[in-house]
Amino acid sequence: MRRLTLQRIQVFCAIYKHGSINVAARQLGISQPTASRHLQDFEAALKVVLFERRQGKLHPTHEAHSLYEESRILNHGISRLERHVESMALGMGKQLSIATVSLYGREHLAYASERVLARFPDLNLKITIGLAEQQVALIHEGRVDLGFVSGTVDTQNLHSTNVGRGRLVALVPEGSSHVEDNLLELAKLDPGTSMINMSPRGAIGHIVNEALARHGIASDERIVSHSLDVLPFLAKQFNRLTIVDIFTARSVVLSGMRIVPIRPALTFEVNMLSSAPVRNGTVAWHFFRAMKQALQNEEV
Repeated sequence: MRRLTLQRIQVFCAIYKHGSINVAARQLGISQPTASRHLQDFEAALKVVLFERRQGKLHPTHEAHSLYEESRILNHGISRLERHVESMALGMGKQLSIATVSLYGREHLAYASERVLARFPDLNLKITIGLAEQQVALIHEGRVDLGFVSGTVDTQNLHSTNVGRGRLVALVPEGSSHVEDNLLELAKLDPGTSMINMSPRGAIGHIVNEALARHGIASDERIVSHSLDVLPFLAKQFNRLTIVDIFTARSVVLSGMRIVPIRPALTFEVNMLSSAPVRNGTVAWHFFRAMKQALQNEEV
């Protein structure tokens, strides 16, 4: 009996990931008895127990943990291969799946989508919004072709291509004493200035918090946002300064708040993630070019 088969590895990885044979079977499009049989055959061939059932739930054994670490990359490769074969059956360039952080979903993605669909009218375009780490997982699983993120992320062996840049600006209450000549100079801010800013976990939050730290300015630790979308509203509600990207600042109109340039200027990179470099002339390449143009249209 062959110990390793592609279907056994897929079933094992799905059960390990979801902790349930029923859920794994649904994800793979097979019946529950078929999934159970593949798992039993796999354990018999390996002569090890991979899962223990306790209180009605499956728990991976030490051997399962070790095996999953070795097999998950192969399983991701299988998923990408299956998706590629499906794409070939439909005809190359018939489908493109895009993921982006919300930052680029308001204008840039719409612009690129319109440009690409005008060139490829039969294209099926699928779009999702997700954090950088979610995009990495989706690309590894073969469910997304291209991802768009801010700054450098842990790509886990994915390919990263620079698309452009963005800049950061301050949102300040009208009449703020911190603004001189329509400019916010970080070096002139009082260290006691209370600000509401992003968590340093993300790329933009990291840039902002580092810049403030260099000038001895601390964020209000009682309010830390993990989303750029809500920062303008928090700043307005609490009558505080905040720093956001120019795209977020332009997307909301809040009475009593002004968009003000920062000195020294703070910028960030926009990068595209893919499983491999995109080839010139492909649909993915045209989408990349359209996103690059959309970012170049912005004043940085």
